Amino acid sequence: MSDAVAAAIPGSEQVIAWFGSWPTFHDAEVLEVSLKREGESCLRIQICKPQEPHSSVSDDQAVVSFWFEGIVDLELTDFGVQNVIFELRLSQTENGYRATMSPCFGIAGYLEAKQVTISIETSSLTDAAGS
Repeated sequence: MSDAVAAAIPGSEQVIAWFGSWPTFHDAEVLEVSLKREGESCLRIQICKPQEPHSSVSDDQAVVSFWFEGIVDLELTDFGVQNVIFELRLSQTENGYRATMSPCFGIAGYLEAKQVTISIETSSLTDAAGS
């Protein structure tokens, strides 16, 4: 369900284009959770592009930001110095959309909002290192 729901959210096409499909966010790290009573709240997640066959390391990283407008419900636990998630699932609800994070180490929970948009910032570790 997450792939179909994600495809309907503005900005998701950029994420799908970069990854080749909607990612599961397995072993991604939550960098930031910013909650606002009014305006946009944000969930920023750093994720590596899956490695190429016969390669041991992926140099390609992205930060995917989920922008929530009109949060109607949330439950977040265990935010700490490192917040690695097992996966992020998107679902449609009667109120809008829900992003649910399953934990590996650190944060777990969900945010539900009337509207969600997505943006992505990409980089390569080799580019960042000046190689």
